[in-house]
Amino acid sequence: MKLILNAISITSTLVATIALYLGGLLIYIWTIFLVYDYHGFVGGVLAFFLPVISQFYVMVKTTVDVGFANTYNLFLLGVLLVTWIAWISREFSHNRLEKLEAHQKDDDVVR
Repeated sequence: MKLILNAISITSTLVATIALYLGGLLIYIWTIFLVYDYHGFVGGVLAFFLPVISQFYVMVKTTVDVGFANTYNLFLLGVLLVTWIAWISREFSHNRLEKLEAHQKDDDVVR
């Protein structure tokens, strides 16, 4: 049981980290491209140096233009959901592992 919980914890951490970093990088590059496409070179440079503001701008602009269920917003939500699910699973397995170890220590004291 301990081995399985450790494996779940490590795998969840790895999945969350990869999803966050790779998804964040893809969103960053995609945002720069979209702002460049909307506003030209100066907009692309500003998006490069102001990523959070430009991502919020692109999210609002694409929502106004084509509605909420567009590719950009769904990709943002997908990255967040994968990261959240992986972290929740990691926390659950980590807590179960701590309880299991505490229970085993109690059994060792009784013996």
